[in-house]
Amino acid sequence: MVDGGVVHYARPGSGFAVEIEGLRVALEWQASDQATATVVGESRLRLGDRNLEGIRLGASAKLAGGRWEVTRLELTRARSALALQGVVIPGETPRADLSATGTLMLEELGKVLSSGEDSKGALRVSGRILGDRLPPTFEGTLTLADAIVRRLPVMRAQASLSIRPDKIELIELHGQVGGGGTLSASGIYEFGNARYEGRMTLEEVSLEPAFRAIGWPWPLAGKVTGSVEGSGQAREVQALSLRLDLSARGLRAKDGTREADARLSGKAEGGILKIQRVTLGGRDGQAFARGSLNLSTEALALSVSGRISDLAHGLWPWAVEGVAGQLSFAGTIVGTLKAPAFSGRVRGQALSVKARD
Repeated sequence: MVDGGVVHYARPGSGFAVEIEGLRVALEWQASDQATATVVGESRLRLGDRNLEGIRLGASAKLAGGRWEVTRLELTRARSALALQGVVIPGETPRADLSATGTLMLEELGKVLSSGEDSKGALRVSGRILGDRLPPTFEGTLTLADAIVRRLPVMRAQASLSIRPDKIELIELHGQVGGGGTLSASGIYEFGNARYEGRMTLEEVSLEPAFRAIGWPWPLAGKVTGSVEGSGQAREVQALSLRLDLSARGLRAKDGTREADARLSGKAEGGILKIQRVTLGGRDGQAFARGSLNLSTEALALSVSGRISDLAHGLWPWAVEGVAGQLSFAGTIVGTLKAPAFSGRVRGQALSVKARD
């Protein structure tokens, strides 16, 4: 029997480490090749520079025929729990084949997910853990219902994925987010060089919670449909390669009632988003733009043009009472996303302004 032992394992170059403290192991031999074992302890998991502490470990297993039959292996932390069951074959390179089921609370995984209090809900886990090295491979599904992920409401979502020692592969994800929209995605993230690539398709996704989730302060509401695909490395903006084709309907200011439809297509290379075409059209007006956006500095360089055939009804996103006539414009927009500046030509016809009584 071992009481109060410590086990530490770290895989060089991977950022993965496991430490078990207060380890108690009881081993009882029935024959030279038959035994039963029970294990309890408290473990700490490290992934890169993130630590997850206070994980309780409890296990029981039987040795028979040269392999351990794991009848119970439970990992618990507060309201999160994961149960494993299956076979481990010892040797120089031990092999495992374990079923895994459980529930992980997103708010308790904040340190690992880098989401903190911005994520809440129960993540259901179902799959297999297998392999001959640590960390092992996980293949299975993750399911969410009535959750919040980085401030984005998720009504339901299910992901099929594979987590290997060198990469995560999101095979398929389908979800319904707040506002009734749906999204699907697939992609790969490689641990060693922090390289990623993926694709996402959106259908009628509400803009306001989506902007809030990614930290953009744009006060716009509406629905977006389209696709985004790209690749990159860690947070290196210069390494980002991106293609997007998005359309939106019912665009309006959060406190406004006038709506417009929009279309955006573009691609990013070398830290610059080249905006191939932007169109914005409402009831009585339309605008066009093309140019570039620096993704590091948010600097804008756009050429724009448009026409409003009825100022009384065509101004967007806010109505201006008492204004009538027609307006056309052409010029450039420079500055930044938060402080844009227009210079160019503006022409009005049959303009009138009626003073309030």
